[in-house]
Amino acid sequence: MIKHFLVFVAGLGLLSIIILSVFYHKKDTLPKETVSFTTIIQDSPEIGLGEYQNQEFLVIRTVSVWETIWNAKVGYLFKPTQLPPVVDFSSEMVIAVFYGKTYEWSHNPKRMIEIKEINKQGTKISVEVIMDNKPQYKTHPGPPPLAMSPFHIIRLARNTLPIELALRHN
Repeated sequence: MIKHFLVFVAGLGLLSIIILSVFYHKKDTLPKETVSFTTIIQDSPEIGLGEYQNQEFLVIRTVSVWETIWNAKVGYLFKPTQLPPVVDFSSEMVIAVFYGKTYEWSHNPKRMIEIKEINKQGTKISVEVIMDNKPQYKTHPGPPPLAMSPFHIIRLARNTLPIELALRHN
């Protein structure tokens, strides 16, 4: 009788593993739906390159937060200072990525951070960000390095799903 009971328990364990693996497999193979977005602004030498220190990934869903972020991180780069672009937060939201302070020796800066793709998969949204590895500040012959803080700010349709960052380094 104990032998039959042990066979029964082992069978239940195997059945549980099979069910869990099927569920896990289905979870990973949910279809991805591309979410369209529009760039509001991306760093460039023409507008300045920012002076903030830290890397940040921000999801902005209100006008007050948008105005605060814009004024603190971007608006001052323009002469005269510009107001934030109008965003209709009843139907849109903003995502901003900030690289943090880095240095560029070539004085011909390239894009160091970029929102490449946004996908909805199941009950979450994934924002794929491509980021160059930060160069280490070092002694370099020639002109001093250009201090910069690259960023990319986009708008997309408003959504209440959780948003996660999928960071990929070049």
